[in-house]
Amino acid sequence: MRFGVSAFRACSGALVMTTACAVAQSPDWGAAIRAGDQFRLQGRWEEAKAQYRLAIEAAETEGGYRLVTSLSNLGYVYRRERHFSEAETYYGRALDAARNGQPLDSALVLNNLAALYHQQGLYARAADLYAKAVKILEDPASSQPSDLARTLNNQAAAEHARGRYRDAERLYRRALSLTADAPQSYTRLSVLNNLAELYGATGRREEARTLYKQAMSASGQAPESAVLLNNLASLSRQEGHNVQAERLYTRALAIWQKMPGREEEIATCLHNLAEVHLSAGRVKRAEQFYTRALEQQRETLPPQHPAIAATLTGMARLRRIQRRYDEAERLYREALDIRERALGPVHPEVGVTLANLAHTYCAKGDYRDAEPLYIRALGLWRESLGSAHRYIASGLHSLAGLCRAERRNDEAERLYRQALEMEEVTLGPEHPQVAETLSGLAGMLRHTGRKREAKPLERRARDIRARQSTEDPAAMTVDVEDFETKD
Repeated sequence: MRFGVSAFRACSGALVMTTACAVAQSPDWGAAIRAGDQFRLQGRWEEAKAQYRLAIEAAETEGGYRLVTSLSNLGYVYRRERHFSEAETYYGRALDAARNGQPLDSALVLNNLAALYHQQGLYARAADLYAKAVKILEDPASSQPSDLARTLNNQAAAEHARGRYRDAERLYRRALSLTADAPQSYTRLSVLNNLAELYGATGRREEARTLYKQAMSASGQAPESAVLLNNLASLSRQEGHNVQAERLYTRALAIWQKMPGREEEIATCLHNLAEVHLSAGRVKRAEQFYTRALEQQRETLPPQHPAIAATLTGMARLRRIQRRYDEAERLYREALDIRERALGPVHPEVGVTLANLAHTYCAKGDYRDAEPLYIRALGLWRESLGSAHRYIASGLHSLAGLCRAERRNDEAERLYRQALEMEEVTLGPEHPQVAETLSGLAGMLRHTGRKREAKPLERRARDIRARQSTEDPAAMTVDVEDFETKD
């Protein structure tokens, strides 16, 4: 897959409720909550749960804020343990207890329940609950601007994950405006990171780089730095700078590995390093990283989580390179099923999987089955991403290769030229993908006797590759099929 895996978002996630707002705490309840919070911060989950249960018992008679806090914090611990069903039960009880209390209590519990769904890849359900929380928090009498900014950021991240980029950008910008007075706050750093990732995903790379650097200059904590390093690495990989990307991913991985409870982030870094190794042609090394990432994801994530689909897609690409096409097809279809269920049928990543499955059919010479998959992928991307995007350029290139293989040369030339024009706009004229498309077009022209037209295209492709090799010895090999017409 030549479309970079989406880097994980520094979503604020659950808001653990504290006792700061409680009035006239009973000794039993207050002591239990404080002890539970202490154990939670130390990662001592069983002891934290025991204390929070004591707090629930002490608060059940009176109800109100104390009960909401106790139930919410116990739900949070279960969420951290990835016991999602238990977490949902306690968050549900907390939401019921909050309905007769302060609006802020309901908003915080809605945010927490949404974060639970978000973690499971249930983005539509998460976005709906975040929106409800935002509606409550928009009343200045019931919240602080920081609460609203945090929840707007989370809602934006859910919309981002659903492929609703315009809605996500609007929400991120609202959150940024609310955090202007707190330039080093975690929420602002998270928003900067998330908006930068959105810009990177939609081809606005310079804007993305500016935001990443702004966030890095304000970040001093390990978790935030690791997120930013990972996402800046993904931006570098999109631009074909594999050496720089590998260095940044490795730094992020080293940070996460020193922190407890960061299995999901570690798996993301392992996946991304596998992508770098595969792009550089280090197939065995890539397989090792994909295998480690997939093992960790299957242990820590629900079976239908989109992150698992991303790693399955990477492993399928590796099998395709190894010419183990039946295995590649099986992995792509498993990834497609997960993505369609988790993200919906028109999400851009569904199109990515369709295109890669089509690549596999083309590699076997099965062009009849491949063509409708490419066409469907292009339709999805145009619907969700607009008329000009690097994914669309990729699909046009691939469809041109298919037409070339079937000797439909007029169609192939038209598609190659469309892809080239779009790549130069969305990726820049020096990107390795541009060189691939130039080579494909030149090869088709040469094969049809138009050698004079082919020569300048071949020369330009060589120059791009030479400059790329000088800048980055492990420059990205773009994942496009070279459909040579057989005589």
